[in-house]
Amino acid sequence: FESIMPATRYEVRLPLDQRVKHLMTEYKHMVDNPDTLKALLNRLTAHQGHARIEEWHARIDSQDITGLVKELLAQHYDPANARSIKSRLSKYQPGYQTIKISSLDTDTLLRELPAEMYLPASEQTQTVSAAEKVLWFHETADTGFNSEDKAQTSRHERRNKQDTDSRKSAPTSAPMEGG
Repeated sequence: FESIMPATRYEVRLPLDQRVKHLMTEYKHMVDNPDTLKALLNRLTAHQGHARIEEWHARIDSQDITGLVKELLAQHYDPANARSIKSRLSKYQPGYQTIKISSLDTDTLLRELPAEMYLPASEQTQTVSAAEKVLWFHETADTGFNSEDKAQTSRHERRNKQDTDSRKSAPTSAPMEGG
């Protein structure tokens, strides 16, 4: 851990509505299971107090999950993250580079993120086509916002398809006749 701390660190800032959309997509299994979500929130009672946890439970009961996620970010996650960054910031150099992005879709990320964040060092100085950047990005990052794009599949999915295709095209032995 200590050996990676001198590396440049990035604070990626995303508009609140995009953060909420992303979290509700990534944690759909919790959004769709109120009892599990309530049980997880109960673990925050020591940090947030009984009254706030009850307010969050009420949001779940009224199906105001968007409001709940906004409050969790504002009242729990962001303050905890800020405290963590502040406690470590003076210990390690360089500090954080802040990058503001407007959305998590691939085109926006490729346009707004610096290449050193997603391209290997060997490709940062080369001329790389936009299609190659998109392919590399999809092979290494899964934002959850590109699921409709059937042309972009992960390396794992392509490998599984190749395995399936090769099994289909492999010669099979004919059933033995007689008995």
